[in-house]
Amino acid sequence: MIDTNDSSMIHYDSLSVEETDGGLNFTKELTPFFAELIGIFHWNYESKRKIPLQKGINDCGVFLCQYIKYLVANKKMNFDHQDMTYFRVLIGIEIITGKLKQ
Repeated sequence: MIDTNDSSMIHYDSLSVEETDGGLNFTKELTPFFAELIGIFHWNYESKRKIPLQKGINDCGVFLCQYIKYLVANKKMNFDHQDMTYFRVLIGIEIITGKLKQ
């Protein structure tokens, strides 16, 4: 996630199984691209650790959508891998109706 208000890049990794910063390091490698695109050249970096994690290999897109929805709504991320079937159906309904559900 990029927050231009405080020049921060926050990395959310739904597959994270250990305390590594591989994803955050990749995010840092993208800094020159974002600097040129947005015009911010100094960034604060953070990797979120206490977030819901996926168990299957096919759920990353669903987790990403939920991370975004919860962040925008300023809600605690209290879902887990068992909720993915529900969220897949919900995303389908949202696409068909053109409206986000709360």
